[in-house]
Amino acid sequence: MIYCNEVMPRITLDLDDDSYELLESDRGEMSQQKYMIRLLKEFQLHISIKRRKKEGKNG
Repeated sequence: MIYCNEVMPRITLDLDDDSYELLESDRGEMSQQKYMIRLLKEFQLHISIKRRKKEGKNG
């Protein structure tokens, strides 16, 4: 969980306004969990895109 907290601010800056408003408007615990899952999925996608670009340049 510490890792998520360190990464989250960087991810939040990259998200569109709608994603940020989701966190502000829905304060329920389940909504927070869904939001964190969404952040992690977007972060994983971002990492995989970076890897593909890197592999493409090297290969």
